[in-house]
Amino acid sequence: MDLRLPPAALLSAALLFASTALAQSETPAAKPPAVAEESQASQGQDPEKQDPSSGDVITQLREKKAQLQREIEYARERAKNANKMLANKLARQPQSIKSIDAGTKTPPRPKAAPVQKARTFTPGELQSHGADTMMLVDGIAVKQAEFEGLMNYMRSLANTGTDAMRSQRILFELIRTYAVAAAFPDSNAKQRATSVADQMKNGADVFELVESNSAVLGAQPDGTITVTRNSFLGTSLEKAAFELKEGETSAPFRNVFGFCVLQATKIEKGAKPELDRIIAKGVQVRYVDDQNRLNMAQGNASRGQVEVVARDDKVLEMLPAMYRPNPVAPVKPADPRTTLTNQLQIIKKRMAEIAKRNDPNSKAELETLQNQAIEIQKAIGKLPKEGMIDMESVPGKVAPGKVAPGKAAPIKVEPGKVIPAKGKAPINEGDVKSADLPGKKL
Repeated sequence: MDLRLPPAALLSAALLFASTALAQSETPAAKPPAVAEESQASQGQDPEKQDPSSGDVITQLREKKAQLQREIEYARERAKNANKMLANKLARQPQSIKSIDAGTKTPPRPKAAPVQKARTFTPGELQSHGADTMMLVDGIAVKQAEFEGLMNYMRSLANTGTDAMRSQRILFELIRTYAVAAAFPDSNAKQRATSVADQMKNGADVFELVESNSAVLGAQPDGTITVTRNSFLGTSLEKAAFELKEGETSAPFRNVFGFCVLQATKIEKGAKPELDRIIAKGVQVRYVDDQNRLNMAQGNASRGQVEVVARDDKVLEMLPAMYRPNPVAPVKPADPRTTLTNQLQIIKKRMAEIAKRNDPNSKAELETLQNQAIEIQKAIGKLPKEGMIDMESVPGKVAPGKVAPGKAAPIKVEPGKVIPAKGKAPINEGDVKSADLPGKKL
């Protein structure tokens, strides 16, 4: 229990004590000597000892009075500030968290990993997989029959585009589906989906099956879902739904979550096949219950972080653009004139170095380099001049001394020049011996 008095009570007690002290400060009536002696004797005091004088008593009382006045002032001050102190104690204090100022720079966003481009089977992979394997997605074989079944379904509709568009849409869906399946190799979703299909065929309550497993994306809590053409649910689910008759239950089929089972309850025919609708009840059996793991696997497939191996170039060309390898730019062949000119410059530089040394032992090397230079000059002379064409390469008949229309002007021969061979460029005299070139000198 808190025995401390509030400021108001303390002030009252101080005032009472001061009044009592002042009352006692009055000079008491003198007692008879006999009574005073008896009183001192009864209290064990020395009768010869004198009482304090009135001056000493007044001094002591004044000191007590001053002390009480100080205590009264203190009590008054506390009482004056009591409400303010109480309000400060009851007020909600702001949260104070000590931290280190690390600056205002935000961490850089991680760079997206590059898309893994597809490739074709190696000879060993061709032998390991049968002819019915169309491609591998993270090691799982995708059969040609599954692709053809989806293609035939889409071809039955007029609003699905060309075969190239259909194949890209189907292959993108199959790549995503099997990439997620490859992320959960130990899942028993297929066995559980087979059990769900058997229970649905035997009349089990679909609502209870949905409660114990999961609902199809976009379905109602009891599993009811409306399937239309060109649905966001995917081509595989469309095909499975529109192949059912009323009351029939589908076999389990894969999607990006696991395995799905549908049971058709009503078929609504539209004015066109594209407007047909299937009212069904579906149960989704997921690979795992952890949604974060499923999202990660689906995200990797959507971003192209999947190893795709196509059977051949034909399948490779059918893949979505993000998986196809980048086309290799054709390498432009080197200009033969430039190549030969560079070689000639190297030989001339070497010949100049040998001549500068004036070493008799290098005479044989010098002669060899000179012969090489003459051969290269001959080769350059046989090349067509820039802006002219080889007359023999022009299709059709060309009159002697003429060039093809729109091409270079006729060759003009001047004294001191060498007449070039038919369709070849003229060469300056002095580069090589005229006897080594075809034609006659003027």
